[in-house]
Amino acid sequence: MNIVISQPMFFPWVGMFEQIKLADCYVHYPDVQFSKGSFVNRVQIKTAAGIKWLTVPLKNVSLGQVIGEVEINDDRDWRTSHLDMLRQ
Repeated sequence: MNIVISQPMFFPWVGMFEQIKLADCYVHYPDVQFSKGSFVNRVQIKTAAGIKWLTVPLKNVSLGQVIGEVEINDDRDWRTSHLDMLRQ
């Protein structure tokens, strides 16, 4: 039996979908500690101007907090800027 266990990430890497396709069981695991600087809330993209970061702003993240408890900060319109960058 093939099992894939993965924690949430903002943009899963392409190989993740292949792993899920080949797995007999997929486990989404949000009960792990959030790590600042990880790909849980950010991803790099290639643009004409070079590599850029798409980062989802978070609110009230504390040391030891698990990913499933982290909240998105919607005080600013980050979605529009992300879509604009992806359109370029």
